[in-house]
Amino acid sequence: MMLRSPVRPVVGLALAARFALTVVALIPFLVTAGAGRAMAQARATAPEAVELADPRILVDLSAIPAGRAAELAELLPEWEEAIAAGTEQLSLPASRLVALRDAGFAIQVLDEPAQVQPLAPWPACYRKLDAVYGWLQAYAAEHAELVDFIDIGDSWCKTQGGCTTPGGDRLDGRDLLVARITAEGAVAPKEGRLFIDGGIHARELPSVELMLATIEGLVEGYGQDPQISYLLDHREVYVGIATNPDGRQLVELGAEPPYASAPWLWRKNANDSASGACGWPPRGGHFGIDLNRNQAFKWDAEGHSDNPCSETYRGTEPASEPEIQAYEAFVRSLFEDRRGPGDDDAAPRDSSGMLVNYHNATWPGTMLVPWGWTETRSPNDADLVAIANRYAAFNGYKTQYSLYPVSGNTRDWGYGELGIPAYVVELQGRDFVSPCAELPGILRQNLPAIEMLLGLADLPYERIRGPELTRVSLSPIRSAVGERVRLRARATELRSGGDPIHEVRVAAAGLGGLAVGGLPEPGGAPGDGLAMEAEDGAFDERSEWVVLDLDISGLLPGRYYLTLRGRDAAGSENSSWGPAVALWLDVASRNPLGLSSASRPAVDFD
Repeated sequence: MMLRSPVRPVVGLALAARFALTVVALIPFLVTAGAGRAMAQARATAPEAVELADPRILVDLSAIPAGRAAELAELLPEWEEAIAAGTEQLSLPASRLVALRDAGFAIQVLDEPAQVQPLAPWPACYRKLDAVYGWLQAYAAEHAELVDFIDIGDSWCKTQGGCTTPGGDRLDGRDLLVARITAEGAVAPKEGRLFIDGGIHARELPSVELMLATIEGLVEGYGQDPQISYLLDHREVYVGIATNPDGRQLVELGAEPPYASAPWLWRKNANDSASGACGWPPRGGHFGIDLNRNQAFKWDAEGHSDNPCSETYRGTEPASEPEIQAYEAFVRSLFEDRRGPGDDDAAPRDSSGMLVNYHNATWPGTMLVPWGWTETRSPNDADLVAIANRYAAFNGYKTQYSLYPVSGNTRDWGYGELGIPAYVVELQGRDFVSPCAELPGILRQNLPAIEMLLGLADLPYERIRGPELTRVSLSPIRSAVGERVRLRARATELRSGGDPIHEVRVAAAGLGGLAVGGLPEPGGAPGDGLAMEAEDGAFDERSEWVVLDLDISGLLPGRYYLTLRGRDAAGSENSSWGPAVALWLDVASRNPLGLSSASRPAVDFD
């Protein structure tokens, strides 16, 4: 079953705007030296030599019934995850088309081979693993007040003292690094955590670049963007930059001598217990464990393979791999387990925290909702779908359940074991390594949505039920009483059949969460803020314009942020405070005409 939501205009553009230039500027500096020579060398032994000689075509899968998705995945095992997520388009080797049509699949070719860009020896816009680790360490040192990183464990090869491939290539193994982003010196209490990660499937390169872009966007936005400043004062973001580093090194190995063809499409980790059975160099199937089938929750349910060479090989036991052991232990340290042991036990409404596991790629992009292991809907399904729909509204992605069972996966583990909203996001694309021309757009599509998730992360099941505040503005007004500004916004209940707006409250803080004399603090209870009034005199609609004339005569010159949060259905068990929206209040002097403000882009959802 596919769940769709209408696309709404993007509200939070701060992260996307900060990266539009950064990504483009990086591309010329990431070209691998000697790539052209490497591509020509030893082409006959390249693992992907058959597919490189086999021109790629772009095909439309939208006419294939959902009931045949599992059968299609059997014929295209490399693209199993994209098919399970309902991708409508894929870039495939042309030779695969005959077998698909012989099996009775209605496949439409959208672009002929000459129109589909082949893989380069190493696409210049994707940093190699050494550069990824080096960037994080240098960036954290440069921005220590906002970023640090945590070594949460070791990869398979590092636990083995190093690995040697059947071709004699050496992999030393890596630490598993997670970046932590928050305003360390803020006095405000930290009210919520968001954990995101990329690269669990090594060949899905855009997911790692999105993690780095998120780190940089949040750090560069602090003190410049009011929403990011408020969020980092009150939240913690944890970013797993490369969950499968050994696999990533094997992806890179395909573009290096003596292979020197193109990145290997390596999905799994480097556990070589069955390497002899799978052949070398890898051509399609390869050794290793699929880390997104190795999570402990429902590991033994339907939706995996017991063939060690299969793309979806689950391993010999639940959480057998050091990468998953470290992942589960670290995430458990962040979030309290609030869900009971039964499949039908719902997580309570005051659960805190969220988890999102990023992959690549489906068309037009997908937000996958628990459960994956069964067609039965989860006990928190309505709220989980609502959060996914809110994410999809930023970028036009689909909100969807898996088209067939998928067990031992990350989203089911995060929600099933801990009760937090947990998702897999398949980034928009038609192949694992999206062309460099598409990468900036992929980042722009998702950065504002990640910022939105961070806003929900303190109480996601509560916040998603409350109204949103948009079109927020400040203007100075002349008053004999004192220096005052008019705050105006629109509160909108987005839930179908939701209740009328009941109230909107305002709080204020200085950068770092510092208290502002005479004004409530954002870290307090939402109901403690200053009350805004319905502009038409009554709170009786699902969308209301609200206003507040705010006395600022007691404020010293400086920069402050105001936060607004709305609530619906007073006195009802469904009454919910929505996410806060922040805007700057810049007091330049004691003269009200010296006041300036900057807010988020004005957007109307009518």
